[in-house]
Amino acid sequence: CDEFESRKPKFLILDLTLITGIDTSTVDIFNEIRNLCTSNGCKLFVTGLTTSLRTILNLGGFKPETTERSKRRLRFFANLDAALGKAEDMLLEAECDDKEVSPHDHRVRLLSEGDFGFRTALRQIDEEHGDNFSIDL
Repeated sequence: CDEFESRKPKFLILDLTLITGIDTSTVDIFNEIRNLCTSNGCKLFVTGLTTSLRTILNLGGFKPETTERSKRRLRFFANLDAALGKAEDMLLEAECDDKEVSPHDHRVRLLSEGDFGFRTALRQIDEEHGDNFSIDL
């Protein structure tokens, strides 16, 4: 059972960039997908929505929650890169929270509390090469 639990996806990202229109049955399917994700502890990220698609989805009850961002199960993003970046940051954060970090562990020696993802990687590169390029980013 633990093996099955560990294989469940933590995120489902739907990129609707190429979608030009939807009908009410499609909205119902999106609501079912959201409910499946919620019941299985999976966050649903939707990207590439045009204003008209977003309006249709909202009218059908498919809209992001207004709770604290990190606790939202459904989120909309402007593009796929933003959604992938957020999912990656959240996975890294969860991974770091689950592990006890030893100060002698070379792989994570530069991580500081609350600092995850791409920014940390840039800082590590700067330290290894004696540069400060990441400060301006």
